[in-house]
Amino acid sequence: MIDTNDVLENLAVINEEGLAIEDEEKEHEEEDGNPWLPRERPLGVEQLVRRAHCGLGHLANARLARILHQAGARKEAVEYAKNLKCDVCQRHRQTAPARAAAPPRELTPNQIVGVDTIYLPGLQFNGKRKMALNIIDWATKFQLVIPLHDHTPRSARQAFLQWTRIFGTPERVYDDLGKEFRGCFEMMMDQDAIFLDPGSLESPTQRSLTERAGRTYKEVFSKTLMEVTCNNWDEWHEVVDVVTATINRLANKSGYSPIQRMLGYSPRIPGSLMSGGFNDQSTASRYAAGDLQVQRSVDLRTAAAIAYHKADCEQALRNSLHAGPRVWQHYEVGQTVYYWKKGMERGKKNHPYFWHGPAKVILTNLPTTVWVAHRGRIVKACPEHLRPIAEEEKFILTDWIQDILDTKKKLKDGDYKGYIVLDEKPPDALDFQPEINKDFIGPLPPQAPRYRLTGKHRETEVEFQPDACIEKRRRLEDQEQKPELVLTPRSLSIAPTTPARTEDLEPRSPNEEVIDSEMDMEKQSLPEQGSERHAVIPEEINQEAEDDGRGQVRHGEHLDEDEERPTKRQRAELLETMFTQLEQANMNRKRKEINYKTMDKKDQRKFDKAILKEIKNNLQSGAYQALTREESEQIRRDKPDLIMKSRYVLTEKPVEPHEVEPLQKEGLLLDNNEGEVLKAKARHVMKGYSEANAEDLESTTPQVAKDTVFFVLQILASMKWIIGHLDFTQAFHSGDKIARELYCSLPPEGVPGLHDRQLLKLLKTCYGLTDGPYQWYRHLSRVLESRGYRKSKADPCLFILYDDKQTRIEGLIALATDDMIHGGTEKHWSNMEWLKQQYKMGKYTTGSGKFTGKMVEPADDGSILVHQKHYIEEKINVIKIDKARKRQRYSQCTPVEINQLRTLLGGLSWVAKETRPDIAGKVAILQQTMPNPMIKDIVEANQVAEELKRKPDLGIRIQPIPMERLRVGVITDASWGNAGERYLEDSKKDYWEETKTSWIRHHVLPRRLLFHPGAAPGGPDLHTISRRRTTTTSMTTSSDEWDGKDGIREHQEQQWTGRTTFIKSTVEEEVNRPINERFLQLARTHSQGGYLLVYYDANLEVSEQLEMMTIAAWKSYKLKRCTVNTLSAECQSMIQGIGNLHWHRFLLTEISGGRLNLDTWEQELHRLPFIAVTDSKSLYDTVNKCRNTSAHIDDKRTAIDLTILKDDLEKTKGQDLPDDKVPELAPGVPLVYELDANLKVLKKCPSLA
Repeated sequence: MIDTNDVLENLAVINEEGLAIEDEEKEHEEEDGNPWLPRERPLGVEQLVRRAHCGLGHLANARLARILHQAGARKEAVEYAKNLKCDVCQRHRQTAPARAAAPPRELTPNQIVGVDTIYLPGLQFNGKRKMALNIIDWATKFQLVIPLHDHTPRSARQAFLQWTRIFGTPERVYDDLGKEFRGCFEMMMDQDAIFLDPGSLESPTQRSLTERAGRTYKEVFSKTLMEVTCNNWDEWHEVVDVVTATINRLANKSGYSPIQRMLGYSPRIPGSLMSGGFNDQSTASRYAAGDLQVQRSVDLRTAAAIAYHKADCEQALRNSLHAGPRVWQHYEVGQTVYYWKKGMERGKKNHPYFWHGPAKVILTNLPTTVWVAHRGRIVKACPEHLRPIAEEEKFILTDWIQDILDTKKKLKDGDYKGYIVLDEKPPDALDFQPEINKDFIGPLPPQAPRYRLTGKHRETEVEFQPDACIEKRRRLEDQEQKPELVLTPRSLSIAPTTPARTEDLEPRSPNEEVIDSEMDMEKQSLPEQGSERHAVIPEEINQEAEDDGRGQVRHGEHLDEDEERPTKRQRAELLETMFTQLEQANMNRKRKEINYKTMDKKDQRKFDKAILKEIKNNLQSGAYQALTREESEQIRRDKPDLIMKSRYVLTEKPVEPHEVEPLQKEGLLLDNNEGEVLKAKARHVMKGYSEANAEDLESTTPQVAKDTVFFVLQILASMKWIIGHLDFTQAFHSGDKIARELYCSLPPEGVPGLHDRQLLKLLKTCYGLTDGPYQWYRHLSRVLESRGYRKSKADPCLFILYDDKQTRIEGLIALATDDMIHGGTEKHWSNMEWLKQQYKMGKYTTGSGKFTGKMVEPADDGSILVHQKHYIEEKINVIKIDKARKRQRYSQCTPVEINQLRTLLGGLSWVAKETRPDIAGKVAILQQTMPNPMIKDIVEANQVAEELKRKPDLGIRIQPIPMERLRVGVITDASWGNAGERYLEDSKKDYWEETKTSWIRHHVLPRRLLFHPGAAPGGPDLHTISRRRTTTTSMTTSSDEWDGKDGIREHQEQQWTGRTTFIKSTVEEEVNRPINERFLQLARTHSQGGYLLVYYDANLEVSEQLEMMTIAAWKSYKLKRCTVNTLSAECQSMIQGIGNLHWHRFLLTEISGGRLNLDTWEQELHRLPFIAVTDSKSLYDTVNKCRNTSAHIDDKRTAIDLTILKDDLEKTKGQDLPDDKVPELAPGVPLVYELDANLKVLKKCPSLA
């Protein structure tokens, strides 16, 4: 036996001797040239670790590795300990646990039958057990128990014949390895062509359903025997039959019993309440009269039923005990809770925002139901879907409430200005009527008119005199969003001086907001349109005025704010992320929308006309109708939850050439200095999110995929069809009527001719409703299907028109909400003419046009060019940065620079995804630098933007490849270890400290490597510190340069803790020195993949001549799984590319008249071969040669991927080619490309026009 002290000594010397063994062997061989004698060679690391394992009592590998690590052993020793295999440990190893569960199978009755023998308790007086055959149908759970004469195959065979006499022979019989299922029992199975499948050795869990049924039967049978008396074996057999019938009758699954599933009905039970015949009545009478036979029969069935329910309850108790303790939460009335609600998002993963609240418990019916009140609604929830409010949430809510109470107290105690009181109702107008003294002598002063204005007066010249009886007030609901548009009044006449209702006594400025004193008031005035006079209602505006919600405006200085409390800081930190997202979304919205106030008067008049046109079109199309004042007030009182808000959305929309003349007549064309023709467009949009239960509506927006658009254009080019463009005007209003009752209030700017309290009743799906796009898609798809079109199985927004024989296509339609691009034969164009007559079209042209943000231009040679010149010239702007800042390549970007880079990358990614594969790789790498980019990333993004600016008209050229020779192929590549995280390390325990002269990194966790200042976040700017670093440990202090090839290296053999100091520097020569990029390369632990999918001429597969090719899809991306070598990365990229390729083959086969079935689609694709190109020789050899993938590949996950890839290529009839075997792919110009992980594709290729 090995001494423990020796083992501990071995652990101590593993680190020391393991380093010197190899040197000692070399010295020994150099001295005398003789090999080591037996037992003379020193012990190696593996032998020392094995001796430690045996000496410590055969510890587990994980525990042994921890001991070695704590003892300071070498890394090789620890790794060997983790993978150590010991024959002694293997011999004492326990068996693995069985599967906890198995997926359900769809079975039919008598398809699989399980058989087993069970021992039943016999008569009470002899104490012997009786064997019986347990037969159960796995589909219906119907059970039949037949006592056996003896334990022989003949008895089992005779018992099983009773099953076959009633139900016939099953397909499969599951038994165990018992001797009673051998011999003649097996012969009977062979004669009846029944597949007999015995279970594995000592593995009852494989037949768990049969075993559980037998256990339940024995338990019910035993409990029944305790309640009834069996004097002979006949009565005992009667109990067996009654228990069998009871279990088959009372067991329930999905509302049906086993006997109902097997026979289709429930057998009659004598004397049961469910039976109403004469015999049942006589049975009850005989039972009451004391008939012993009837009484025994009824008591036996009753005892069997009671025994079954007892066994069922006991099993439920056992399951609850095995499940472990569960915390019971008692909820009381008035308690604050959160409740769980997913709504229509049941397919999504669980997320914290599914918790709603806070809510108050108002009623309990434990343990099943708790009623809670939330936002004026009562929710019935189960206790399992509730959680009490957390301490932090409770603290924050309490803090807010306390603030409100303190403020209210201060308002009562003293005269504090600037506060808003919201808990008091607005005073009634009649309460302010002044009391007139009848004895007052003298005439009253004339009442000043409320408005003194004319349509010819400027706003600055208008005098406003408020009514002395009515205080000015403003609605709180209008304070949520400040309008950006000034509209004409409700009528063309001057507003009345004496309103009829108190709602009319509400003076509002055209903007309904506080205007900056420096703003030009003239820009706020209303434009004149012809002879119309605009009644402008100005307000006396003060920057310091605040509305208290009751009509009282208090002027005064703002109170000094107290010091920021910790709770405020906590709330700010929690909302920081959401604020950033909202800010970005708001910027995107403002980038598209137009601000009415910033326009000149000429453009304002054009947008006024656009608004009037929008309202007129909506009323004419029946989208909504205006209610009267009385009807509106009735709806506001009775159905306030059915009212939503609305707003105007103003945009500048590009105009097609054919639209210029009609728009010029309407006065909607805008002046644009950049040369592009734009029109003023207004849209009346509902705030669909404010609709009650909006989360339960279908919010899908069906949109054709980008790949489908290129597919359609390729087919149009191959078939030489004319390209058609179609756009529906007021598309949503042209659809079906809505099935629910909805109303909307007017926009804050109002609607000409209507009072601001009037409501609009929605009749059709208006813009802004959550389910608007989906309802329009359903309507239009139904119309197209009625005209003979069929939706594609691959993309529901692709509609295909076949001929009468369903073998040849006659038309294609790609649908993007209300835009179409299409083409086809005369049959197709006749359908388009029918659509033009049925719907109002905003665009109905052929040839060149814009679709989904891309310009589509057909050429004379039959090809089609797709580009985004207009977007590149207008939206892609280089970030301005000076030369001094450019030299600071590794400095962190400021928040302003990050926002600029995010905007630029958004535009670059859109262009790279849609029409420019030559920049896709660079953009993909740049996107991975967010949210912590450096200056070098801005420089690289500017280079990509300048590259686009040099050739903005570059795009995808779709070649007219003949349809009969159209094929699809894919080119894939990957690069290993060229993508990854921003920082090399990010320890939560190690931290930075900044002093006046230096930056100090404190190393709390033990480490071996020297520290680089750019390896962790939160550190200094690399261009502001010296290149010298000082590393201080508990033992030594050393100084060296961190910016070198060996700047990140092992410091010492032992792990160390301490600090690393970097001195701040302002020396220009040192600051401007180039910085080595090795610290970034070490952090690149991920791989980048890419693929290029092309349509090509079939002659390419057999010819060496140049053939036509079209780029159809491309992508550059970071591989989701980390790879161990280049082969693994190449394999993942190839699988991704071939998956996309099959989707395009599916579309090609579908339009060719193939009857595709989702189960047999691979067989249908056989007639459409393809090629897959790779530059990896190892991947090519592995896929094409007959070799075992797992034999020469260490990474078994890669071996599995390669096996899947080989099987896929074999099933779908594809061939894998190395890139040097692919001929040139374009007529007249060779294909010259660099296909690496960044997807820098096609330096020169006519497909990239």
